Amino acid sequence: MKNLISAFLLLAALAAAPLAGAHTITLGDQYHLVIASRADLTTVALSQQGQLQEAVSIGNSLFDARDIRHERFCKGCEKAYLIPVPDASSTYGATSYVVAYSDGDNWILAKLPMDRVEVVKASAKADHYLLQAEGQRYTFEQGMLLRTK
Repeated sequence: MKNLISAFLLLAALAAAPLAGAHTITLGDQYHLVIASRADLTTVALSQQGQLQEAVSIGNSLFDARDIRHERFCKGCEKAYLIPVPDASSTYGATSYVVAYSDGDNWILAKLPMDRVEVVKASAKADHYLLQAEGQRYTFEQGMLLRTK
């Protein structure tokens, strides 16, 4: 219940104005991606013209803005943001991943269903990256993970 109340208060604060110490990324003319971390709660929030659109909160977490990746995750796709949020008590490197991606005019958040992901170059000459988890490689297209051969 305490984490639920904390998440609610954090979301309310993010909707009103970015928190001091929060990491903010401007996405085009209308959108902002705000990543705020307090104690053991990290929230990734997407706002459009100052209005909260959606948010993902992850408890028992750590966050380091230097770990954010801004890459293409499929051939011909726009660049997306991959935000890793490590589990504070994991003994094997478990991490939650949130992706902020554009579908043209709008930005959307998606939480990946894996807890360990590597970002690998698709090929030596490719201009995009793949997400690799448990020996499988995936592109990320319009909110979907598509396994590659």
